[in-house]
Amino acid sequence: MKAWQVLLLGACVGCVRSVTVTRTFGLEAARNMQSSGQLHATAIVRGEARIALPAGAQIEADHVAIPSSPVVVHKLAPGDVIETDSQGRITAVRSASTPPIFIRFKPGTATSPEDSDVVRGAPAESAPTIALAPADGIEMTGAFHVGERVPGGGTVEASGSAVATITGAVVLGMSYIPSAYVGLGSPRSSDQVLLAPLIGPWIDLANRGSCNQPQLPAGVSIPVDPCAEESAVRAALVTGGIIQAAGAILLIAGLPFSAQVVGGPDNPSKRPPGNPAPIAPRAALVPAGSGIALVGTF
Repeated sequence: MKAWQVLLLGACVGCVRSVTVTRTFGLEAARNMQSSGQLHATAIVRGEARIALPAGAQIEADHVAIPSSPVVVHKLAPGDVIETDSQGRITAVRSASTPPIFIRFKPGTATSPEDSDVVRGAPAESAPTIALAPADGIEMTGAFHVGERVPGGGTVEASGSAVATITGAVVLGMSYIPSAYVGLGSPRSSDQVLLAPLIGPWIDLANRGSCNQPQLPAGVSIPVDPCAEESAVRAALVTGGIIQAAGAILLIAGLPFSAQVVGGPDNPSKRPPGNPAPIAPRAALVPAGSGIALVGTF
């Protein structure tokens, strides 16, 4: 079944937008992923060599088509060789892979300063291509949101604790409700600050006046401490403030502030298109817009 979301709570504190996933596919699988629009090619992987591709590169049956551009900027990889003609002009960059990959330039247009790791120049062809070998891999990258399946296996999940978030919300709510009730019904106008969660008990505590013992004649005492009620109120304010703070900390600690891929990858080059790896049932609380959502994959 597809991922589903149910709105649970309001007031989101942390937000997980998406996670960038990079995987290497065989040529056929890479073309299928490219046509789906979920991933785009970023590099050719040939043995130990990695040849970066510009944005917009298209994977074809036996080559990569490079989008036309007046200037090509190629970042040199370890083992790359800059080829020149008899006049010392840069004509191409040859990779260290077998067979090698060539990035060709119009002679006289390419430059590469001594302290630079890039070669910049006009491409040799109006629509340059890079030939592919059957064993080449295509590195592809795409952004996926929480709950989405990733081509080749796995699903994006938020790294938070639903148990901590729910427990914190319950603790915060159960400690705030009595405090707010007292703030609404108290004859003291200063107690209305108890309607403010977290900070209300501490503000009320700071604004309360001290309890002064009554002046009695020598040898006269009263059976009840006149400040007992005030002392109990102060103790309740401190306790309520601590419990509210603990609940808020637990709630925030459980919120997902990052995401990761869980359950993959498998071997995408051997898996038929449209048949992702099976995903174990999972569920997590994630921020969603102005609230928090329970995201599950089943």
